[in-house]
Amino acid sequence: GFISHDTDYPSTPHVSLADRPYFTLHQTNASTAPHIGQPLLSRSVGVWFISLTQRLNSSDGKFAGVAVAAVEPLYFEKFYREVWVGNGAISLFLGDGTLLARAPQVDNAIGHSFASTDLFQNQLPHSDTGVSWGASPLDGIRLLAAYRRVDDNLVMLVTMNEDDVMRPWKDHALFSIGSAVVLLAVLGAMALLLARFRQREARAKALLDRAQRLEATGRFAAGIAHDFGNVVRVVRSSVTLLRPMLAGNQEAENILLATSQAVEASRAMIDQLLLFAGNRELSPQP
Repeated sequence: GFISHDTDYPSTPHVSLADRPYFTLHQTNASTAPHIGQPLLSRSVGVWFISLTQRLNSSDGKFAGVAVAAVEPLYFEKFYREVWVGNGAISLFLGDGTLLARAPQVDNAIGHSFASTDLFQNQLPHSDTGVSWGASPLDGIRLLAAYRRVDDNLVMLVTMNEDDVMRPWKDHALFSIGSAVVLLAVLGAMALLLARFRQREARAKALLDRAQRLEATGRFAAGIAHDFGNVVRVVRSSVTLLRPMLAGNQEAENILLATSQAVEASRAMIDQLLLFAGNRELSPQP
């Protein structure tokens, strides 16, 4: 299990790795297929790394050791930061839910298992790729997540915060609502102006109808006054002619006096009709 050679040669540290999970896996498993292991803390340089390992056999087929490629999660984090635009995260998982790398980096999450999340429990067993809404297991923030299984051992996950995803839609919705409110306000003002115009038009029409009726009534009154005046003039002339003929007849003179008074009252009525007809200037008096 001791390191025989590494990139630090000839200062290769004298460290045994016989207890590492990848070492015991290859020691007990005759397969020479490459294996991607969980993140581990290096005993030689003290940094986190992801192990890509393969079994080495001797000429007789027996276990002879392990070749290890140690890849720091920082490699993936730098790459993810270069390809990612906006808020959110890109994560790389093992197939069993172990987090290998993430950008932005969360140190205490590297190597942690997320096998109990909905992604690994319900989504990946049914489809190797998909998009879904959910809550982040790290901070509980609502996310839009897109995932893809790269092979049997790796899963890629890209997430965006719900607020960032919905912000353009919300801005568009607010603009649309604002425009609709302005349009409704303009339409409401136009409707109000139209209603007021129709009210004024109705009042003007009513006044015009009343004026026309009054004008017709005035013409009718003027005709009545003219005809009634002719009759009154005949009666008045008759009284004037009869008065000398009935002189000394007290009873007859009394009848002529009453008739004359009635004629004068009729003249006043004719004057009122002519005033109503508008043929004379009004002179109001108590």
